[in-house]
Amino acid sequence: MGDHWYGDITRLFSRHRKQDVFTTASEHADKTVAAMDEVDRAIKDLVADELKDMNDRVSRVHELEKEAKSLFSTEMDRLALSGFLPEERHDLMNFLLAIDDVIDAIERQANRLDMLMDASITLPSDILKGLEEMSTTTVSIVKTMKGGIDQLFTDPARARKICVDVISLENDIDRMHITLMKRFLKEAKSLDPSTFYLVKELVYRLEEIADRVEDVADQIGVITSSRTLSFPTRP
Repeated sequence: MGDHWYGDITRLFSRHRKQDVFTTASEHADKTVAAMDEVDRAIKDLVADELKDMNDRVSRVHELEKEAKSLFSTEMDRLALSGFLPEERHDLMNFLLAIDDVIDAIERQANRLDMLMDASITLPSDILKGLEEMSTTTVSIVKTMKGGIDQLFTDPARARKICVDVISLENDIDRMHITLMKRFLKEAKSLDPSTFYLVKELVYRLEEIADRVEDVADQIGVITSSRTLSFPTRP
């Protein structure tokens, strides 16, 4: 009887703590989506040559990153002291680290947009159009990631299926990146060094965001495996 009681309590604790972790992950992802929305709006402002709100958008990204970092740090501290088995704790920590890496990549893109404003340079129109398209798809992949995170506790199978959508979008962004860089390199000779650097960075940082989202999808695959969701008991 005592062993059964211990097992029931352990499984109940594990289930509730996982729900807490996934709830924090969802709240973090909300801020990540909001930050990517701000970056996307800033890029659209850049395309339309309406930069009056650019500083506010960049500042908002920094605020969202700080809020997300606070959630991340608090949950990581709790996990370090939790009663999870070591392999479970490792999986959940890597999952949270992957999510936090996404908003860090978004903030790096915001910093490049801030540099662009200070440099007061003009970008070729076809490059801007490609950048806008790539940014729109990056918003989609971040929002799709959020959908997968939201399904983790209630429907792990659905979360895994959403990860397939993430991988498909990441492949789309890779193709956009290659196409845009080919177009960019054709015009590289006519660009001054500062413009060349900033355009390359803006394009690269969008691809980096997509790569970090794919990392989250990989971690969702890990934590929806039988090892992490079986709620094992200690011997």
